Amino acid sequence: MLATIWGSTFGLIRVKQSAAADAAAVSSRELPGHLRGTGSCRALREIDQTLNLVKSWPERQGSRRTLADLKDKGLLPPDMLFVVSIADREGAIVESTRPSERRNVADQDFFRKPRDTESFYIGQLPRGPTGEEKLQFTRRLNAANGAFDGVVIVAVDAEYFVSGYEPAKLGEHGVLGLLGADGVFRVRRTGDAVFSGDSIDYASAVAGANADDTALR
Repeated sequence: MLATIWGSTFGLIRVKQSAAADAAAVSSRELPGHLRGTGSCRALREIDQTLNLVKSWPERQGSRRTLADLKDKGLLPPDMLFVVSIADREGAIVESTRPSERRNVADQDFFRKPRDTESFYIGQLPRGPTGEEKLQFTRRLNAANGAFDGVVIVAVDAEYFVSGYEPAKLGEHGVLGLLGADGVFRVRRTGDAVFSGDSIDYASAVAGANADDTALR
């Protein structure tokens, strides 16, 4: 009976991993032509899917070719937009789809915050003009015994998430932004000005929003 139960459990895990890989393959083919046009919500879903895929990839344990293998299989999003990296438990970048500007991220909030949670996390940028800064999306990695084993990171140009601002529709004083549940704008745009780090009353900002809207953490 125990053998049957465990056999069924491992079978379910393999099915879920296969489904995630299939979804990632389809998404990676569609992203270049469709992602910008379908908006930030789709981009966030694709990023979260990539984080989950790397986290659950069965060959990750003990391997330094996780991202290379996934890229060879066509399962990662295009690195012209998305840079995927893995940091070990000490914060050292051990693998990346593009040469990393940082060799160690142990002092960054996007590394520290996921240590104690399984939640998707988005790093905060310094307050002020965004410039060419990237947003860092991360999720905790677990060792075989469940202990913290580092993070997987997807980095994207912050301005990408407000590139859909249309002055013809929003004018020169409208606002388009990515707002966290903590009330901090990861990035916002008004006219041609792009800023990060501003804070507002989150509850007031989302009052009346649809139940399907996604809050960033």
